[in-house]
Amino acid sequence: GMIKSDGITESSDGRLKKNVLPITNAMNTVLNLKGVYFNWKTEQELNVEGIAYKTSFNNKNEIGFIAQEVEKIIPQLVNSDTEGFKSVEYSKITALLVEAYKELHDAYLKQQTQLNIISNKLLMLSNQNNPDNNSSAAAAVKP
Repeated sequence: GMIKSDGITESSDGRLKKNVLPITNAMNTVLNLKGVYFNWKTEQELNVEGIAYKTSFNNKNEIGFIAQEVEKIIPQLVNSDTEGFKSVEYSKITALLVEAYKELHDAYLKQQTQLNIISNKLLMLSNQNNPDNNSSAAAAVKP
């Protein structure tokens, strides 16, 4: 079923946590996840497959992950009920995405620095080969 709310909070107080470690290699983890489009099976379809499961799923096209696949990559996000059906704690993926974004941003900043250095070197070489163009040396990009 669907739950409607104007907000849901999850406990996150640092005073309640122990063994706190930073998330590392987040980008690689994110790259291993596979998002999918899907439709939920109806109760009738599940019964034909021998699966007894009461559903109230809608018939619209959905987006998400396959819990069994996520479990192989990030087992902390997957829960199994008493009948073995799996669910994903989607909200907890946020921390992983934030760290992956930060890794990507760090890589971008390093590339920008390298690009600035290369641009300056090219400008200096250009000025050495064209002494009449020395005034452009002052316009060199600063790293």
